Amino acid sequence: MSIPESIKQLKPIQFGAVEIRYISGHYYTYLVSSKWDPEKGRPQKVTGKSIGKITEADGFIPNANGMRLMRELRIMIHRCSLIPT
Repeated sequence: MSIPESIKQLKPIQFGAVEIRYISGHYYTYLVSSKWDPEKGRPQKVTGKSIGKITEADGFIPNANGMRLMRELRIMIHRCSLIPT
């Protein structure tokens, strides 16, 4: 089954390469990458973890995995003074 354009437009872009799959009436998004296969002499697609699902009504809904990937990093810088002894 082909993925409708309305669902493709809701695909998240902040995760990089993702694939949309239609399973049991729902659209799920998975991380994808490629790995070189020396036996075949060409790259092979590697499907990663599911990061959420897409509905026409709600758009992209991240699951627990996706939320962990979207968390912002907080950088704390502590000032210290170096006193020569």
